[in-house]
Amino acid sequence: MPHKDQKKGITNTIKWREEHPKKLETPQERRERYELNKEKEKEQYRLWRLNNPEKVRLQNERRKKRYHENIEKEREAGRLRHRKLMENETHKAEKRKKVKEWVKQNPEKAKAIQRRYRARKIQVKENYTATDEQYTLELFEYKCFCCGSTHDLCIDHVYPLSAGYALTRKNACVLCNVCNGGKSNKMPEEFYSSDKLTELFFVLSPPYAS
Repeated sequence: MPHKDQKKGITNTIKWREEHPKKLETPQERRERYELNKEKEKEQYRLWRLNNPEKVRLQNERRKKRYHENIEKEREAGRLRHRKLMENETHKAEKRKKVKEWVKQNPEKAKAIQRRYRARKIQVKENYTATDEQYTLELFEYKCFCCGSTHDLCIDHVYPLSAGYALTRKNACVLCNVCNGGKSNKMPEEFYSSDKLTELFFVLSPPYAS
């Protein structure tokens, strides 16, 4: 026959189980519940984070510590998760849709990310910001330096990235898409006439500049 304290313990266990059903779920059950109530679960988690900043801080610290202690294992697990997700056609379609929407809403940020990605591929350190782009557009009066067009403008490397030159305020000019395609990876001396080249360098580094 159970002892009095054992009965109390059993009663408390049953009560705890009734009050905390989520903690008894298997990982699969937890995923299924999340998928069925995605927005509600997200909102509950957001409110929990707002109301428990210290717990969130400790949780983040534990995650960081665990990650750095098992960094190669964590990276490989992340790569496996990504590959598994990308095998799912529905997920791929949703991902592409989200990326397109973000690019449409954040064109300047998307351009900056694309530029940094291209620079990293050839191991060139580049940090040309949206502020720098605005400076270049104003410097060239929102016109293609080559043909004067005001349509489909883009920022071009004067000296090409493929030759190891990073995009900076002194190495950026405005071209339309057509002229930019014509210049491609050419050095400025190969694309511009001597007069146009002199004008370009005058605009980028005027002799009266400090």
